[in-house]
Amino acid sequence: MAGEQTNAGGMGPFLALLRRECRENRLFLLATVALLACSALLATAGGGHRSGLLAFLPAIACGLGLGVRAFAPDAANGTARFVAALPVSGEAVLAAKLAVRVLAIVLGTAVACGLAAEGAAWLPSAVGASTLFACLVGVLAGQVLDRPATAFAAGAALLVMLGRLRVQWILRLGHPDSQPVFEPTDLMGVAMGLAAATLLGVSYWLVSRR
Repeated sequence: MAGEQTNAGGMGPFLALLRRECRENRLFLLATVALLACSALLATAGGGHRSGLLAFLPAIACGLGLGVRAFAPDAANGTARFVAALPVSGEAVLAAKLAVRVLAIVLGTAVACGLAAEGAAWLPSAVGASTLFACLVGVLAGQVLDRPATAFAAGAALLVMLGRLRVQWILRLGHPDSQPVFEPTDLMGVAMGLAAATLLGVSYWLVSRR
């Protein structure tokens, strides 16, 4: 009977982890959805794309904070020991923490794309992708640094550095003397995808070692 209750694979504890993540991060999850939706509303109300950027930095900051809260608070208050004692693998814990965060970002991006003015759907998509990337940075920072404030500061510094590199790269690729094979935005999308995959790989490696 006990094996049936946990579905012989820890499904009971896994669902409990999902509920815990939703309960303890509900404000951040709701704020992420709201800020992503605002990127579309501001662009539509302002009659242009630049006004939508007003929601860009707050959404990224919220995504970063949401990612940091995946592991850093548990390490700081000792809850990590309780989570480690559950009959689920570290990979399953990571999957549960990522699932609720990715779902919130995808939901917010979908709502934003639906609310965006015609021809402006690229903006909420870009904001959503950047927010997801910031969340992954926060997850990794929270795994490496056990203080939420320190992890957030480290993640923010990394995002600022990557942002500056991104601008310089786009400007260089857009120079009249250069002949890139792809458009700068396409190259940046590939680079962000590879970087996101690397972040996920390192996070997976860290939890698998515990």
